[in-house]
Amino acid sequence: MANLSDIADLSMLEAMDKEQLIIILKDMIEGNAKQLKDLEIVKDEILADTEKCNEILAKLGVR
Repeated sequence: MANLSDIADLSMLEAMDKEQLIIILKDMIEGNAKQLKDLEIVKDEILADTEKCNEILAKLGVR
């Protein structure tokens, strides 16, 4: 299946079947939503790790 990054210019979009384009766009939206959710999880994990590191530093008298 193609994605928008494979489409070189607007004429390629205009030449695509409307139903095919709808499927591609819906798939992209779904994929982007999943990536954002995954990134949010990673962000939360990094923040938790940073907090733990800061707590350890504080116990060591560095912070």
